[in-house]
Amino acid sequence: MGHTKDATSAKWSSDDTDVQIDIDNAKEAVRAACGVAPKTLVLGGAVYSKLRQNAKLRALVSDTKNKPLLPLELLKELLELDHIIVGNAVSSPDGVRATTDIWGNFASLIVRPDQVSSGNDEGVPSFGYTFRRRGMPMVDRYTELGGKVEYVRYTDIRKSAVVGSNCGYLFTNVI
Repeated sequence: MGHTKDATSAKWSSDDTDVQIDIDNAKEAVRAACGVAPKTLVLGGAVYSKLRQNAKLRALVSDTKNKPLLPLELLKELLELDHIIVGNAVSSPDGVRATTDIWGNFASLIVRPDQVSSGNDEGVPSFGYTFRRRGMPMVDRYTELGGKVEYVRYTDIRKSAVVGSNCGYLFTNVI
């Protein structure tokens, strides 16, 4: 990724950390590098949980003693973002042990253009693209000898690629 910040000294889970300043500084770094301000924040479920509890962000909403936890829509508004994508997936290595988050202790601010039904132009600044081979997906059918069983085959070839590393900002160790 083109830009990174290790948040070990100023974790988003800390009551003293100003997440708005971190996000705004990251937006400016990306805008200066690629010409487009990022409007999408990608983070794991544990990071989202701590972000919505951040004292400085909650203080912006209410000055009462019982400040509410921040819902996703309000976080988007406070951080001036169009999208916040939360990865909530967990795994269990052997199916017996407790689950662990697949998404790590990070947040990523990225440039992601709106999808166009006719297909996006890879010349538009973006952190990454998912390329699909022309003419895909392809479906074909054939019957087994004797005609009793019909097979349906589906083929799709896609490849995800980071093409604009300057269009992203990675925050590590945020909680």
